[in-house]
Amino acid sequence: MLPIGLLLFAANTTPGFFGARVEPSTGQVRIYEASAEQPLDVDWTAVARRQFPGLNPKHPPSEMLRRLRDLKRESDYPEIPISGHVPPTLASKHFYLLAMEGAIVLRLTGLEGRISFDGEDSVRVGGELAAVSAQRNIHGGFALRSATPLSIQSEAIPVAEVSADKSHVITYHPAGQSLTTVITPFLPSHQPEVARRFQIGSAAYLMIRWKTDPSSDCAFAFSLFRLSGNEMREVQWAAYNCDV
Repeated sequence: MLPIGLLLFAANTTPGFFGARVEPSTGQVRIYEASAEQPLDVDWTAVARRQFPGLNPKHPPSEMLRRLRDLKRESDYPEIPISGHVPPTLASKHFYLLAMEGAIVLRLTGLEGRISFDGEDSVRVGGELAAVSAQRNIHGGFALRSATPLSIQSEAIPVAEVSADKSHVITYHPAGQSLTTVITPFLPSHQPEVARRFQIGSAAYLMIRWKTDPSSDCAFAFSLFRLSGNEMREVQWAAYNCDV
């Protein structure tokens, strides 16, 4: 079983968007870095050194490697947890969750990271931002980071306005228009389940949650697109609760 939310990718990335895995019953949110092009701006090695002074990921202490090897007997993905406070550079930012329920303000609560193997004798350090949403019963979406407060409008749209075919062409046809995009490789099904449109300033976005069947590797799958004129450009996609 892979960690929840591990399958997260970005295409034609837009600065400020990240993946967000949500615990529905508590409103706890974990914000993930999608790609090197849009980093979370956290020095995870520095975070790890607060617990493991002088850590060099390329030459970790033998005790750390031994601990990871011991953990590997119990898990295919051995990890040593690390944690930290939200750095001032992030504490000053505004975070929002784009979900099928609408746009929701997030409050950062800390850093949650991990040390894992990166080869036989080296380690990698990474993690995610921990946040909380006042709203419950949300099953995922995308996080948005902004230097200033945002006014975000959104509305549910009829799922019949969205279609997808086997060649990975998605068509969105509101009010007689036709916007298309070709997405590869991500198309978990050809059936959109729910769709929502967001207006963030002058920019419009379309978010789709795809239907998944019992045989699917992932429980939830989302796509986010930027709408511009008659074009639709993929910003990000994410899959959660994956067993691959």
